[in-house]
Amino acid sequence: MVEFEDIRKPGRDFGFLILFLIIIGVLWYAQGGSSRFPSSPFLDNNSVIVPNVGNDVDDDVDNDNGGTDNGALVPATSPEADRVSLKIGKAKEIDPRKEYVEIKIERNNDKPVDITGWRLESSVSRAGFEIPYAVLRPGDTAIVSTGESPISVSFHVNVCSGYFTQHKEFYPSLSKKCLWPKDEEWPASLSFECLDYIDTLPRCTANITHPFSLQDNDCIMAINSRLSYNGCVEAHKNDENFFEDEWRIYLGRSSELWRQSHETIVLKDLDGRVVDSLSY
Repeated sequence: MVEFEDIRKPGRDFGFLILFLIIIGVLWYAQGGSSRFPSSPFLDNNSVIVPNVGNDVDDDVDNDNGGTDNGALVPATSPEADRVSLKIGKAKEIDPRKEYVEIKIERNNDKPVDITGWRLESSVSRAGFEIPYAVLRPGDTAIVSTGESPISVSFHVNVCSGYFTQHKEFYPSLSKKCLWPKDEEWPASLSFECLDYIDTLPRCTANITHPFSLQDNDCIMAINSRLSYNGCVEAHKNDENFFEDEWRIYLGRSSELWRQSHETIVLKDLDGRVVDSLSY
């Protein structure tokens, strides 16, 4: 048998290897090279999504207002700043029913101030709420409560509001300035017995249980009609002193709004300008 001699040439094989490595290097560079790989075993910071943990501020937060970062713009002062002041009230209370601040219109003002749409904000938590309809006269105070209204609405206190306290509790307590029944104007047709009975009745009290001995239907109907919130309003709504110098405004929250300490509350007008602020 004829044996063939191995004719492989080591120099030529080495040349092919060098050419192969050059081709691989060109392809690697064309596809991005080292920029395709992270420089560390961790994700780039821009790729990390940090969950919003520990933030108990609800949807009412306005993140565009206020702020204490260096370089932040200082909000302009409202032209109402000299006429309106913010008082602490019971802002430190934990119970939202009892937590409130006060907005007071100085008595020496010459015209009312419409605070509808103004905002109360915390410069610490950024929580903020818009004030519903309220037009305060000189000397008026708006008690802005965090919780729900006992009667489901905000209101301007009047001489008949004391009827609300018969079955509801208010914080701070609501004054009882209803006229005494004996001081109301009653139909001249009522009997002396009826009028004597009316003289014994308490103020700001509706749905009175009458004694069985009172058989005068006209008397009972007159009392039931007049001695109620609606009856009182109908009789006195045109009186000059019908409205008192107090508003009750409710934000409708189920949890406290203001911190018990290290808090700054800011009152802003419709244009976002600072009317007043308080810190504690």
